[in-house]
Amino acid sequence: MVKKSVFKILLGILSFTILLFVLFFLFLKVLPIYNSALLKWIPVLICILGFYVSGTINKNTAVGYLPFLFLPLFIFKPFRFLYFPFVIVLIVIGVLTLIVSRKEVKKIYRVFSAVILAFVFIYFLLSQPLILLQKGFKVTQGGDLVHAQTIWDFDTTPDHYLPDIEYIDQEGNLVSLNSYRGKTLYITFWATWCPPCIVEKPVLEQIKNEFIEDKDIVFIDISIDRDTKRWLKYITNKNPKGIQLNTNGYDPETMQKFYFSEIPFHFIVNSEGVFKQSNDLEYSKIVLKDNKKLQSFIQKQNTIQY
Repeated sequence: MVKKSVFKILLGILSFTILLFVLFFLFLKVLPIYNSALLKWIPVLICILGFYVSGTINKNTAVGYLPFLFLPLFIFKPFRFLYFPFVIVLIVIGVLTLIVSRKEVKKIYRVFSAVILAFVFIYFLLSQPLILLQKGFKVTQGGDLVHAQTIWDFDTTPDHYLPDIEYIDQEGNLVSLNSYRGKTLYITFWATWCPPCIVEKPVLEQIKNEFIEDKDIVFIDISIDRDTKRWLKYITNKNPKGIQLNTNGYDPETMQKFYFSEIPFHFIVNSEGVFKQSNDLEYSKIVLKDNKKLQSFIQKQNTIQY
């Protein structure tokens, strides 16, 4: 009996793991979805399907073995979805889905759990914009999307302000980006393991030199390196100008708050704390040199062209 239970648990874990990798590959690499690596409904859906399959396989397995079915959640970590408090959501989804898969549970509880699961999935599905990419897709200098189609976007917030989040400096001190309120910021997210980030570093340093006398413009480089020793070694050897910070392991939360999934990623912040993506370094330099262009750039709403 024990051997049979262990076999079913292992089969459930394997099934969940295979399903997880297949669906992540489908959503992140195959389907033409903009910023799919940031959409929370994708891991929610994968969790529901994965736990239902593994739960169905183990519908007659003793409840004491079921916690092992949560092991595949650790695979969400490299996909940057295993962070607090979102991990709590995934665990709750797992518990509710396992309840749905257990035939000995009263029908009313299974139906109630299914309704909650449907509500949670729909909430995350509609809480973020869904944009499909079309042939010839590109992002313009001003951040507009060309050859893309918005399926839905219920975000009515006109401006995006700097989130209340802290990073560490080279001495390990916590630094809040909001402490630079009143200055114009040019913030770059990068990593030492990112070849495109390293390639553009000389150009970025050249731009910093052009603004070295302007005390109202602050350049901040934020590394998402988990290996802080490697980051510090690079900073020590290259001695880049500007403020140097590290996310200190909070890169998943950072990517969600600033809505980016790839690096290098740059954005401009005006003196009021409103930020906007500006990945084109040369265009960013033009904007930073002219205050009127800067304000116009920040205030202009990005458009999507079909």
